[in-house]
Amino acid sequence: MTLPTVRKGARILAEWLKATLNTALAGMQPKLGAVSVVVEGVVTHIYGYGNDPANPTRVEVWVQPDSGPEVKVAAEHVVAILSDPT
Repeated sequence: MTLPTVRKGARILAEWLKATLNTALAGMQPKLGAVSVVVEGVVTHIYGYGNDPANPTRVEVWVQPDSGPEVKVAAEHVVAILSDPT
């Protein structure tokens, strides 16, 4: 999977599914409900985690939406780059 090149100050759109607490245990297949979370805003921080700085195992992007607090987004949830600061 190829991730888009995200820069600090870029406006991005991110989307992912968040599990809800309403579960149903039908037989041997547990089921979870989910809601779609959509965040649009400006990137304020980018953090890479892992043993090698050139090859991080996990990347997190902090996004400041137009209203509300900053949101931590996994890099693989970035759907589109709406505007680039360069």
